[in-house]
Amino acid sequence: EKLHENNELSPELEKKILTALKVHGDFLADPAHFEKDYNHGLDQAAALFLLAANFPDMKGAGSWYQMASKRIDESQANIIDEDGVLVENSPYYHLYVLEKFLEINKYLKQNHLTIDGFSEDKLDKMVSYVVYMLQPDLSVPTVGASITRQINLFGLYKEISEKRPDLLYVLTQGKEGEMPAKLNVQYPSSGQTI
Repeated sequence: EKLHENNELSPELEKKILTALKVHGDFLADPAHFEKDYNHGLDQAAALFLLAANFPDMKGAGSWYQMASKRIDESQANIIDEDGVLVENSPYYHLYVLEKFLEINKYLKQNHLTIDGFSEDKLDKMVSYVVYMLQPDLSVPTVGASITRQINLFGLYKEISEKRPDLLYVLTQGKEGEMPAKLNVQYPSSGQTI
């Protein structure tokens, strides 16, 4: 859209790009290409939502928008347990999915959009799990499908920490923020006490 607005696209290239976007939108809208029970489905739904929101005049965009909104809402319900833990029980992927949901939430707010059923309370529970799940060196426990990773007070985590003093405390290793109210928490869905 920005290239179009600045007359930096030839009509031929613009047509090819729009055609490719339409092909991708139709592909993503096909139920056979939606992995609803896995974190991949969230990526697929977010891509379709972004396409529909940014190209509302494209043929199919209205139905894509509704479909993607429903899929994002269903993803939040299906892949995140009530206690805020990713059903895959992988701390690494928990962070991955949390980051995706936080980006979606940020995009919604910046663009004055909503998704019916999208729960910021569930996002808050996901953040609470991070407060207790991280190792003292801020690394992710390598259980399940987790791989080695550390997080720090940067980007999305810095933004979250502005509203969550307990996460700030963890990410600064006690130098800032407020100590979490409990020393450990039991997460029934994962069978973990951390």
